[in-house]
Amino acid sequence: LTDSGEPESAGVAAPAIPEPDFAYHIVTDGTCVSHGMTDILDVDECRLAMNHGYYNTRDQDDDGVIDAFQDYPIPVVDNLPPGCWPVEVGTPGFDTYPFACITPLETAVGDCSDNFPCFCKLPEYKIITASTCEAMGYKDILDVEACRGVMNDGYYNTRDQDSDGVIDAFQDYPIPVVDGLPPGCWPVEPGTPGFDTFPFACITPLETADGDCSDNFPCFCNVEPIEEPPVPPYAIVRNGTCVSHGMIDILEVDACRTVMNDGYYNTRDQDGNGILDSYQDYPIPIVDNLPPGCWPVEPGTPGFETVDFPFACITPLETAVGDCSDNFPCFCYLPEYEIVTSGTCATANYTDILDVDLCRAVMDDGYYSTRDQDNDGVLDSEQDYPIPVVPGLPPGCWPVEVGTPGFDTYPFACITPLEDAVGDCSDNFPCFCLTDSGEPESAGVAAPAIPEPDFAYHIVTDGTCV
Repeated sequence: LTDSGEPESAGVAAPAIPEPDFAYHIVTDGTCVSHGMTDILDVDECRLAMNHGYYNTRDQDDDGVIDAFQDYPIPVVDNLPPGCWPVEVGTPGFDTYPFACITPLETAVGDCSDNFPCFCKLPEYKIITASTCEAMGYKDILDVEACRGVMNDGYYNTRDQDSDGVIDAFQDYPIPVVDGLPPGCWPVEPGTPGFDTFPFACITPLETADGDCSDNFPCFCNVEPIEEPPVPPYAIVRNGTCVSHGMIDILEVDACRTVMNDGYYNTRDQDGNGILDSYQDYPIPIVDNLPPGCWPVEPGTPGFETVDFPFACITPLETAVGDCSDNFPCFCYLPEYEIVTSGTCATANYTDILDVDLCRAVMDDGYYSTRDQDNDGVLDSEQDYPIPVVPGLPPGCWPVEVGTPGFDTYPFACITPLEDAVGDCSDNFPCFCLTDSGEPESAGVAAPAIPEPDFAYHIVTDGTCV
């Protein structure tokens, strides 16, 4: 024979089953979301995945044709497990096969099961052999099914570690939860000290993890963007206090960490370990006799020579001493504001902004954050533009639009004291106004309730109670 290949049928090429362009995994308990994966809700994607990993080996209607080559129905149904799933023969309530369904998330009821095995999209992942997922800015995979899914897709699909002639991805290898090893989801390489059973993988919870990923313990990390809630608008002040500038102190630890990771520790590696400080769980103790609110500590600050960096603090208002500074830059929430282009802040029942730092903060948040008026390739909010106090113009805090008569330097903003103001806000002079005329409050501190006595009382100003 001149051809060593397998014989084919004359004139009939074996049809290829299309392969989906996404990785998937099948779960038979919980849901895709509960296992850290994503539901498949598109009919074409659902059919692709099931033809590739389920109907490619079944002939449920016994017609001699593999089900993957048939145009079976995939209706959208309610009150069944969420997402994309085929129906096993013999499932109560179904008598037509092959048959599959998609249930929208908002009308789904129940979990995936052996009768309704759900097809789930795996998260995008990356394998690292140094550091940790969290330190690299990724998410750890801590669910057993998601861990098995990514390893079967990108590791055990090419290995036969027990040399039984079966690719490891087709085996039900153990994935125990263990302590004292690298965090997250990782398989074990043959030859790793302390392990003699293969294939074998583990998950280590973050709170009990020890050590880094390595060639022996290659970690699988979820690299999909972490959907963090939006960071409330804030500013950093280096003189006075948040309250003295009309802003709001941040007094809750998680809120403090969020703003500092967004606007300070995201560019620093104060301990020189090669990991940005925003990825580390640095301490934020509550301290007294220092500037009020939430602030990080700059290395070299007197009094902090012995602390490990990064390091930050919160000082309660009632025990605070001193002002914010370069050593103690205070993070402050911005008050709510509106921009008016006719009348004035006062005629709109708002309050004028007359503090330079607050004026700069609201304009950087809601105006100069999208402009490059001097065309230097740098957003104006990143520049230290002038904000002089000027008379004879609209009251309060306002930036100057390019092309405004009498102005030729940009970016440029002004504050006009109320007693010196002339004219109204406009498109050329859009005024920034506080919507709440009350005093700023401290974020994260609820006003304490005054206890009510359980007895009736009266106040007298002569004689005595008796």
